Amino acid sequence: MRLSSYLARQYNFSRRFTKELIHTGKITLEGTKIIKDIEAAGDKNYKIDINFPDITYDLSEFLIQNGNGILFLYKPPFIHTERQTPLDTLCLDDVIKGSFQGYRLISRLDYGVDGIVSALNETVNAEYGQKNYYAWVYGDFPDECTGMWSIDACKRRKVAVKETEKGKKIYFRCLKRSNGKSLVDVTLESAGRHQIRAVCAYIGYPIVGDHLYGSNGKETEDELLPQRIMLHCYKVTINGVSAESPYKDAFVQIL
Repeated sequence: MRLSSYLARQYNFSRRFTKELIHTGKITLEGTKIIKDIEAAGDKNYKIDINFPDITYDLSEFLIQNGNGILFLYKPPFIHTERQTPLDTLCLDDVIKGSFQGYRLISRLDYGVDGIVSALNETVNAEYGQKNYYAWVYGDFPDECTGMWSIDACKRRKVAVKETEKGKKIYFRCLKRSNGKSLVDVTLESAGRHQIRAVCAYIGYPIVGDHLYGSNGKETEDELLPQRIMLHCYKVTINGVSAESPYKDAFVQIL
């Protein structure tokens, strides 16, 4: 077994991460750095030279609502929903594991997006759900727009969009227009990875701050724009139980 695979099993790391540790000289054996992914010997004492982050948090900054086995938390922009590497600072899953044993995430938000993330107790099943978002987009969005789009997220950093009757329905409603941008209310009954971001770009109204899906460098025209993806999950409904973000009004006024 290669050393990267051995360490990944021993420490519950991804193999990509253990390879990076090896190639950057963070693994030692009897005081000697190992910089190649050699065959591992199970009886050897391999040491990892890294400092793991101290995970601390104030629960009041994240908890929105908890009851009936359904947990709603606020995820700020620029933290991950789930840990990407062992060296990441606080992620939302740390809060769940630290304060709500027996709960599992059932929704996620991208790193640069904020809003509500939900988790269920292991005794509860999600029978119905709906998510509502606010999005600031470029262009004068039409008053209303509804469509069926499928998302191809197979092994792609940037998902592909296809308009099809078998896709997931999205309902858009424009709330206001200002200085070449529009505030749009988005309703989903079934969410997929990058779904809103990709579809908005596909129909010609990319989300402000979304460099991956085609804001086309427009941010350089206005240095005062927030340096984030302007997408906010403001309401989530699960099994008839709803929660709203405490920051939804502030997001509406941000631009």
